[in-house]
Amino acid sequence: MAPCLGRGAPSEAEKEEIRRTLEARPEAAGVLFEDHGQAYERFRAQFLDDAGLLQVVQPSDIPESFHVLMRPDAAPEDFTAVARTASEVPGVSHAVDQNCFRDRMSVLSVIENHLPGEDDEPQCSFPE
Repeated sequence: MAPCLGRGAPSEAEKEEIRRTLEARPEAAGVLFEDHGQAYERFRAQFLDDAGLLQVVQPSDIPESFHVLMRPDAAPEDFTAVARTASEVPGVSHAVDQNCFRDRMSVLSVIENHLPGEDDEPQCSFPE
C-alpha cells in the first residue's frame, strides 16, 4: 500500500484491521486484497501497448490495495460511506469511491456541472 501519511506501508495487523472493517460493512458483498505483484499485472494488462512505461514501472511502484465488491442493491451513497469509513482506518493512505468518479465522468454529469448553480461536485476520494 502507498506509504500512509509519511510513515511507511501498513503493518500486517493494520491490513487485517482494514479487511475486518471493510467486511463488516453491510453494503459489502466481498473484499479483495491486491498485492504489488497482482496490481502490477493488472497495470501491465492496461498499458500493454506502452513499452516505454512498462520499462520504467516496477511492481513496487504500484500500491497494494483493497477492493470492496458492493452488494447489487447498494445505493450510490453506500459507495461513498464505505470509502469514507476506509479512509479513517489506521494504515489507509486514501480511499476512492470509483463509482463516484465514473458518475462524475459521464457525459450527463459533465454537462450538469457546467449549468448555472451546479457547483457541488461529490467528494470521491478520502481524505480530501
